[in-house]
Amino acid sequence: MASQIHLLTGEKRKLFDMFATLTIAACAAVERCAERTSCERCIAARCAWCAASAACAAPNASAACLGRGWRQSASGCEVAPAARRELDGGGAIGGNRTRDVDALRALYVATGGAGWADRSGWLGPAPVCEWYGVGCDDGGAVTSLVLRANALSGTVPGEVGELASLGTLLLQEDGVAGTVPTQLGKLSRLSVLAVEGKAPNLMKLSGTIPTVLTTLPMLTKLYFDYSSISGMLPAELPALSNLTTLYLDTTSLSGTLSSQLANLGNLTYLGLGTTSLSGTLSSHLA
Repeated sequence: MASQIHLLTGEKRKLFDMFATLTIAACAAVERCAERTSCERCIAARCAWCAASAACAAPNASAACLGRGWRQSASGCEVAPAARRELDGGGAIGGNRTRDVDALRALYVATGGAGWADRSGWLGPAPVCEWYGVGCDDGGAVTSLVLRANALSGTVPGEVGELASLGTLLLQEDGVAGTVPTQLGKLSRLSVLAVEGKAPNLMKLSGTIPTVLTTLPMLTKLYFDYSSISGMLPAELPALSNLTTLYLDTTSLSGTLSSQLANLGNLTYLGLGTTSLSGTLSSHLA
């Protein structure tokens, strides 16, 4: 029997939407939900049209798939082609917004979100723009992520690079470890990047400064101070022509300062103390 697409209208649709809102948290938070391919689709769509994890994979789950293009298939709930196009290219929860939710969920999992000091709203029914530390523009795209001294641990996942509208990323005074993901080089609108500790505590962040960060055209402030970042400064660093602030003090950076740093004509604040860097700074930087 061919699968049917069930659509709701009028008052029935309103009632269903209310019920779906109440069940978003259940679908997103229940660990076993992610074990089912069909429920992965529910999570990707912020669970807005799936009723519950158990019902989602049930043999006769039509009732759980009602609304806006969800339909029953042999494997459970799936989104119909027309609705998939909406999710991929636009709509209230589609396009970039879906990717934003996926990226934030990956960050939550990778940095021990269950143990954060404040995780208000995260993975719950509230709009993503109401999640603690998340800021959005008028269109609902994530533009800032500020999680300072919030008991983060683990590593920064590459999925953060999918936050296409992100302008500010602050992960400060926490237990973030691992390396700086190169995927951050995809954040073409990023203006402020701060992944730093606070004296006397070093952040466990290690590895080198990814060269790809020097391609960010709008970057004005860069902070990796009080961390275990090592290696040499990227030779391409002077390409950050809009950079006004660079704090790399109390790190394991080494090597010789390039005379090309003088090309950072807008640089106003520079911190390179307590490193193994050597050489002479241009007079306007000293």
